[in-house]
Amino acid sequence: MIGFDLAQTFYVDKEAVQRSDSVYITSVDLYFKTKPVSGKTKTGITSPGVSVYLCPVSERNVPDLVQATTASFARVEHGSINTSSTGATATTFTFRTPILARTNRSYALLVKFDGSDPDFELWINKAATNVVSGTTRTQISSGKVDGAFYRITNGTSLTPETDADLVFRLKVAKFTSTSTAFKLINRPAENLKLDTVSGTFTGGELVYQEATNAAGTISVTPTYRDWE
Repeated sequence: MIGFDLAQTFYVDKEAVQRSDSVYITSVDLYFKTKPVSGKTKTGITSPGVSVYLCPVSERNVPDLVQATTASFARVEHGSINTSSTGATATTFTFRTPILARTNRSYALLVKFDGSDPDFELWINKAATNVVSGTTRTQISSGKVDGAFYRITNGTSLTPETDADLVFRLKVAKFTSTSTAFKLINRPAENLKLDTVSGTFTGGELVYQEATNAAGTISVTPTYRDWE
């Protein structure tokens, strides 16, 4: 199983997407406060990058880490990671293909730093701390659509921080009414004309006899073992 460093659950609210039953998540914005200095890292990795994954939550409403797959994967290399002392600049992680998510359900965003480098620091919203460049105190609400923030040790051990949330922006696809015509064509069949067959067929091949052919039979003796 893939080892991770941070996790944030989130709720896909049906009311926020025009009551659609599902959405396609295309990318997520993360906000970095710091990143390792290339060539001077604590892990020995010259220029560590960052990967993110999506996964469902378990029945206990915690990230189901074993369900994270490369199908829900996005990555940004070290040189393209933006940092900001005010949290104003985002780094966009675009998934290889849009990820289908059902509405009125919770999912989790998983973050993996190459080598778990401690010099990566993401902006989080922590209760009772001052907003950047201001004196207003932040708050963590507790509504049904809220998520939970976790730090992950040893790649799989989840430790919740109940007074914090990861700062992120999730983006979903918006479809238009534009239509496109296209043609589907079957792959040409392979035609063989056989009078006498000697030898064996490769396992998995199919042989058909056309109805218009002269009367006859084909006898095939398996000489291979199916995969279990």
